[in-house]
Amino acid sequence: MSNKMELTKTIPAHDKTLRAKWCKLDYKKMSQKFRNIVKYGRSNLISCYWCKRPHGDGEMMALACFVYIGDRTLCQKCAAELLSGDDDA
Repeated sequence: MSNKMELTKTIPAHDKTLRAKWCKLDYKKMSQKFRNIVKYGRSNLISCYWCKRPHGDGEMMALACFVYIGDRTLCQKCAAELLSGDDDA
């Protein structure tokens, strides 16, 4: 298992890799209250930053701090990929 925390995916014409400083797997459960709070401020927190899938009510979100980007929420699948250090997925 590798110690580097990176997410990599192929986008037409190039690969995209983001490096994370840290990742908290069990950050917060998504709720309508949380959605209302971030609606006017940080709308990028209501869906997974990496795969863009919206977080469902009751779903546990992960939180990662990406280099040059800052804190962003991830789904559990993308967070597990980031924590595994496996960039072959």
